Amino acid sequence: TVDVQGTSVATFDESNLYGDFKVTTSGMSDYANTIDATWKNVANSYSDDIVRIPSDISQDDVIAGDGQIITVARDYTWSYDKDAVAAMVNVDLLKLKYSQNQISFSTYDGWDLKVWDIVTVNFQENGMVNKLYRVLSKDILTTQDSIGLVQLTCVEYHNEIYQGVDPGVWSVDGSISTVVNV
Repeated sequence: TVDVQGTSVATFDESNLYGDFKVTTSGMSDYANTIDATWKNVANSYSDDIVRIPSDISQDDVIAGDGQIITVARDYTWSYDKDAVAAMVNVDLLKLKYSQNQISFSTYDGWDLKVWDIVTVNFQENGMVNKLYRVLSKDILTTQDSIGLVQLTCVEYHNEIYQGVDPGVWSVDGSISTVVNV
């Protein structure tokens, strides 16, 4: 298993950021507060069933704050494990809640970083004070005026993303074996 939670391995601020610092926020087209995930239900003759998370939309703080249900569909039909699907959907939903922006910047101090490392960013001009980001990509810059720099693209990160335990609303298992006559 992979330890998905962790601590920051580097800090970036005005002393080690060079060139453009881009912030891309997610728009409403990328946002949802409910996930309907399709998965293969072995107990239902391998049918494609749907699980909805959060399981109690009337008590969910994010839905209450949004004032509406905004659903996104996800395809997990490659999975046959109910517990694994629930865990993955919980992570997906919490990413939608917590990971609201991506940043991109150049630095000389990113050579030792790996994709998936967590870094701290302090850039008060953009309202970032001790904000955590996970490295999504690292590109080595090769133009003459940028030799020695690496370009990092990172997504906003919170440890809470991996702490979801919502059980979800599942389809009923089984089938009707006899015809019901009325």
